Amino acid sequence: MPKKIDLKPRIQDAIAIIDNWLEYTEIMGTVPGIAAAIVHKDEIVFNKAYGFSNLSNGKQLNKDEAFRIASISKTFTAISIMQLVEKGKLRLDDRVSDYLEWFVSKDDKNIERITVRQLLTHTSGMRRDGIRNGFWTLEEDFLNQNQLIEQIHDTKNPYPNNERFKYSNFGPSVLGQLIESVAGTSYNKYVSENIIKPLGLKNTGPDYDKNNASRMATGHGRYIPGKQREEYPHVKTNAMSPATGFYSNTEDLCKYISAQFLNNNKLVSRESKKEMQRVQWVTDDDEIKRGLGCGIWKVDNTKIVGHSGGFPGFITQIAWDNKSQLGVVVLTNSWDGMASEIADTVFHFISHVVEKYDDYQENKVSNIDKYTGRFSMHAVEVDIRKINKELVAFYLEGARPLQKPYRLRQINDSEFEILSGDEYGYIGEKISYQFDRKSKIKRIYIGAMPYDPFEAVMEKLKASWKQD
Repeated sequence: MPKKIDLKPRIQDAIAIIDNWLEYTEIMGTVPGIAAAIVHKDEIVFNKAYGFSNLSNGKQLNKDEAFRIASISKTFTAISIMQLVEKGKLRLDDRVSDYLEWFVSKDDKNIERITVRQLLTHTSGMRRDGIRNGFWTLEEDFLNQNQLIEQIHDTKNPYPNNERFKYSNFGPSVLGQLIESVAGTSYNKYVSENIIKPLGLKNTGPDYDKNNASRMATGHGRYIPGKQREEYPHVKTNAMSPATGFYSNTEDLCKYISAQFLNNNKLVSRESKKEMQRVQWVTDDDEIKRGLGCGIWKVDNTKIVGHSGGFPGFITQIAWDNKSQLGVVVLTNSWDGMASEIADTVFHFISHVVEKYDDYQENKVSNIDKYTGRFSMHAVEVDIRKINKELVAFYLEGARPLQKPYRLRQINDSEFEILSGDEYGYIGEKISYQFDRKSKIKRIYIGAMPYDPFEAVMEKLKASWKQD
């Protein structure tokens, strides 16, 4: 019988690395704010915000603020469908037109053949956002029910159903109408009663509510050199709420992720989640496969399930690993937020530390915390952190910082041998420390290259900016 692994110390070491990396990413990047959280089983083990909620007034972002989570809304819609399947009110391979008589087109017979499963997997062939819209640029309101029906009646799909993957916001919007028809209540009321309330989500809703305006982060436009970022107003998404309307925060989304783990039956059964989270369709690029209302991909050797979101001023991501029962939430408040890339890197850190933790025991370092920190030279930054009993050094740029870390062996109180790492770097050489009278790190040398503590470098830069 395999030995049971205690994940807590592994997670703690990973979180220390992740926290420092996220802080660095927000400081050195252009994203106004990042809120990130990690959940293990049903325990939130990390939850923190970095940067600004609103750039123009300098308001700091806090971890309780809500973001528009955009297409993560589609996962709530998929859960709702599976609940109705479990109750015997519909089947995944039923035609949607069997329930919604209006789901037909005067120009395309394929539309009436589309199934529930095809809408969940984006294989219906439907247009992404209809035949005309200005809602993504906030020039027009998001479609109401009548407008949605009218556009479907007037459209011809680009592809026949069940032929290829083509992402669509119209598909989940139609599923919202299906849920209303089958459940006999509004979509917003259904998800509130059957998902939000059972999970105790206090800062989540299916569409913008002006009563919650003070709890919402501000959405920002992308970074353009020499220009102030545009700020976006919050708007209602109407009949497109099932595809893109939800708002939430990191704490609530951690609770929501916990309900996606296979052994958690709060929303749907284990068997329903297995069906949702298995590969239903392989996309052309083969990187992200499709489940029912979710994507499936790999970070290093770890299978990840989740969904991203993009809304005017917001880019978001939720992701989880069923094997370790670990989940990640990343919320950003700008169009160029890169939440998916951030979440993948967070999972990269977690996977490396959790899987290789036992390998980091041989080169035990005495007084290990004395040597950790973030260090900078003109072109690059390096982090030195603890994993288990050893120290590792790694460069902070790139999507996989721990792919080839420097593993260190202590020689004496101020020198470490670099045992392994990137062959283009300093393997076989030394990292040397210089300390001040208070035993604080004054400078390190990686090989012959000097690095100063990151905080000291930033203070010098700020002083020079003030002089300019």
